[in-house]
Amino acid sequence: MNHNIKKNWYMYLTGTLLLIQAAVFLVFRGDSYFQIHDNLDLFMGHYEMLKKWNLWFAHGVDAPILHGVSRDLFGSEFNLYNMFYILLPSYCAYLAGYAAKIAIGIFSFNLLAKDIYKERYNNYKPLVIVIATAYGLIPVFPTYGIAFTSVPLIIFFLRKLYYANTFKEQLPWYLAVFCYPFVSYFSYHGFFILCYMVVAVIILWVKDKKFPVSTFVSIVVLSLGYVLFEYRLFGAMLGSDTVTIRTTMDHGDLTFGQAMKTAFDEFVNASFHSEDSHTYIVLGVVLAALVLINARYIRDGKAKRILTDPINLVMLWIIFNVLIFGLYQFAPFRHLFEMLVPPLTGFEFARTGLFQHFPVVRRIATCMRSHVRTWEKENAAPCQCYCSTGGSCCDVRASGLQRFLLHLL
Repeated sequence: MNHNIKKNWYMYLTGTLLLIQAAVFLVFRGDSYFQIHDNLDLFMGHYEMLKKWNLWFAHGVDAPILHGVSRDLFGSEFNLYNMFYILLPSYCAYLAGYAAKIAIGIFSFNLLAKDIYKERYNNYKPLVIVIATAYGLIPVFPTYGIAFTSVPLIIFFLRKLYYANTFKEQLPWYLAVFCYPFVSYFSYHGFFILCYMVVAVIILWVKDKKFPVSTFVSIVVLSLGYVLFEYRLFGAMLGSDTVTIRTTMDHGDLTFGQAMKTAFDEFVNASFHSEDSHTYIVLGVVLAALVLINARYIRDGKAKRILTDPINLVMLWIIFNVLIFGLYQFAPFRHLFEMLVPPLTGFEFARTGLFQHFPVVRRIATCMRSHVRTWEKENAAPCQCYCSTGGSCCDVRASGLQRFLLHLL
């Protein structure tokens, strides 16, 4: 019994966390206090109105709000979260959406980890399960929680396409890419995912010295998927003269210094009411691991590897995202962007900050993998230290700080 508990400690830990989450709602039911975010009341009201007036599938009609607003300006009926509100009472729909966010986050993160680690997956399984559960539980506002935690899915699909050898192998993954918008949202994630894919095409083209056809075709396929699943949004954007209210909003023009401070604050404190856990736990562990990994390269005379290490590249991505987050509030930069791409005037491209949740948790797993893999290679003989990765050995010669970080991760 004790051996079984030690072996499956990660299942007991994550199971307890999920049970506590479920118990809150199962015990208090309709008296539960839902988290309140600036978008919660807004979308709840929209969904109730669409359902009460039978407007979810309606066309060419105005909704009874703000003296009549086109139905097309509200959420699409072809979205998983929205379907919960179409089919269920509001309270049940909220719980279903919250549960789906967690389940999809755990499933998608674990699926991607299996694809990356392959035969080494079992070495990292306890770590992956724990981090995948934390990823599914990340505090984001409810309406688009599924769009947040489903990000690993699109990466998984693109990897499958990239490594497929024939069109027959690629076809089901192209279909998966096309259907991905069903769990995503264009304005918050889709636009930026497509931009990142363009960057990926350039990087892979240079790296492989041949044009990455599958990745390029995926951009077209995913774009068509977003157009279909969010046809109302694209119809309003491209087929009408409706001007977004954001073109007249005060974005809080900051000086360049203030914009950089905003970017730094986002890097250090994060968003969505997770500031304490991010600042005092996640950020500390990641930065400490980053220092150790790069110090090891310098010590071993391999400083050039710092420039190509995937962990450092992910950190550059994070820094880029927070810089855009800050610069969005710097008027000259925002006006330059609007001048270059006029149709996107008013578009809040500071939403690059919404992608910080995945790089950070993925980074923790990568740091862990890097430490374990390096120490395993250096140990020809069996190690005496059996760490909490469920089977991966850590170097007994590692410093106390390294072992502490390893177990903490």
